[in-house]
Amino acid sequence: SGVEVYTTGYDRELTDVIYTGSRFIAGGRIGSIFTSTDGITWTVVPGSSYSGGSPLSSRIHALASANGVVLAGGGWDEDGYV
Repeated sequence: SGVEVYTTGYDRELTDVIYTGSRFIAGGRIGSIFTSTDGITWTVVPGSSYSGGSPLSSRIHALASANGVVLAGGGWDEDGYV
């Protein structure tokens, strides 16, 4: 089908991925944030929860990028989603 599947190599569920025009940014469980220039090799963003530096305890549900700025949105409700 022309689709190739790769893993990030990390054990976090990702909930959104965007392309900014120069890099991919992925967000997911417990405030995890990763970047990639090729969509295959991923790097943990320093300060994100996966690296132990984020105060976030909620899931990132949405990412958006415009004019060099990336925004992330997310949270939890009693079912675990917002």
